[in-house]
Amino acid sequence: MCIRDSTNNSYAEVTAVDRSPDSKYILAGDMMSRVRLFRYPCLREMALYKQHRGHSADITCVKFSSDGKTCLTIGGVDKAILQYEVKKEAAKKSDM
Repeated sequence: MCIRDSTNNSYAEVTAVDRSPDSKYILAGDMMSRVRLFRYPCLREMALYKQHRGHSADITCVKFSSDGKTCLTIGGVDKAILQYEVKKEAAKKSDM
């Protein structure tokens, strides 16, 4: 499965996916060290998303916390575990 990048029309192979506990968001990690937060369900092509980078290469696992307020990502090459705060208010403003 791939995600299309709206900024440069390229594709990235998705390596990990998780849905938030409230079923409102999808978190996806890819081979290009990007983690993206989408609204769920994501019904249109080229949907808006929030993107973050922190790993040096591929992301092997993404997971929302049980309360959905944070998420964790695990890098394959760097073997780092990164924690992100999920700011749902900001996501609503950009129509993720």
